Amino acid sequence: MTLTSMGAVDIHEISRHPGEKEKIIRGPFTLILDIYDDEKDLVGFPCSVLEALVITSNRDHITTSNFGPGDDLARDMYAAMVTITRSEYAVLYCQLKGLHKDEADFQVILNNARIQLDTC
Repeated sequence: MTLTSMGAVDIHEISRHPGEKEKIIRGPFTLILDIYDDEKDLVGFPCSVLEALVITSNRDHITTSNFGPGDDLARDMYAAMVTITRSEYAVLYCQLKGLHKDEADFQVILNNARIQLDTC
């Protein structure tokens, strides 16, 4: 599980297909769920697959990013809601892929976020 920071990241140096000059667009709510080699070949070469979950929001809008000093509750609720949504998808993904350790880890994160939201 990797939580990324904002930006476009050049990955051509670690790619099996460096000529494609691949980039990954990342945001604060991007979660890499799995990286694996596909059993199928692409033009005679194995294909590395990165599966990620991306949640978009209005967080960068002026009315949501400039909370005042008394708005800690809004920030906490927002963070908990994003974590719950992201974790629900991650748990389901891990169930479908048979990633039991990751599923258990995401379930703990999900449960903690639900508790956090309930206490807001």
